[in-house]
Amino acid sequence: MITNREGLFMAMFPDRDGDYMLTEPGSYVVGANKDVVRIIMHQTWAYQSITDQAPINYRVWTSGTREGRKKHPQFGVSAHFTVEADGRIFQHVDTKDGAKGTSAYAYNAVHIEFASRDEPLTDDQLHYGAGLMAWIASEHPNLRLVVVGESNKHPGDKKQAGITCHSFVELVGKAAHPKLTCPGPKIVDQMNTIAVLASVRAALV
Repeated sequence: MITNREGLFMAMFPDRDGDYMLTEPGSYVVGANKDVVRIIMHQTWAYQSITDQAPINYRVWTSGTREGRKKHPQFGVSAHFTVEADGRIFQHVDTKDGAKGTSAYAYNAVHIEFASRDEPLTDDQLHYGAGLMAWIASEHPNLRLVVVGESNKHPGDKKQAGITCHSFVELVGKAAHPKLTCPGPKIVDQMNTIAVLASVRAALV
């Protein structure tokens, strides 16, 4: 899926021949998102100066899924979207399917990877990411565009219903090894901003 400043266009990545899909088959669960109530924000762990991170995510998730499934047949790694530093958006998984992006609250959630390595979101990421969130809410009416939690110390309630992040859901879900640095404090500090922008965009639809 790609966006531009003229509007938001939603489409699966065009190459669907099974050889180069932007998600490894088996790294997501078909139909697992029966009632989407949360958006989970992530960072890619690649610096924003690195372009075209969606294909990098594909390669990393593919190798990780294939390796992990040797020991655990249900293992998978994926997210629904990647938002590049310049605002381009690529879709990996249909939002009706469950991505394997966290070890808690993974399903009934839409996972968004933002190109960043402990960097704040760019203006383009805020602009297009908010538009993406507004579109997700239009597709899944039980999703509220409000922030859940404030920090790893105060990650929010047990419902985690709204806009949350990787570390928050794993802390609340008492994951064995929560990923405390995803998406990192700089993006966490911007969660309210992107939520407000998303709410404004949603009101204009």
